[in-house]
Amino acid sequence: MKGMAEIAGRYLVDAHAMRFISIRIGSYNGTSEPNSIRHCSTLLTPRDCVQLFSLAVDYDGPVQYLITYGRSANSGAYQQSYLDISDAENVLGYKPEDNLIETHLHRFVKNKQ
Repeated sequence: MKGMAEIAGRYLVDAHAMRFISIRIGSYNGTSEPNSIRHCSTLLTPRDCVQLFSLAVDYDGPVQYLITYGRSANSGAYQQSYLDISDAENVLGYKPEDNLIETHLHRFVKNKQ
């Protein structure tokens, strides 16, 4: 379904000079609490979600067609999220505030001491 919406968005941009921004959300559970180790990389917290979608709705820059991922900062010294949010940061000005790898990863990783 999302692929079809993105193709339709491309058509609208090309045929009718409309703007289209697609945000592919990694994970969202309505809280800032990850349910798994995977969520530590992919979760978009409510606070960051509001910021990202507000920026997308209010965007009035030169880019007409944009597909980006939506997640919180979620990176640390030993683990990086595989969802690239650089377009959201560079084009929309997104600055995620929450980093679940820094704040919650320890809950899911067993100490080997």
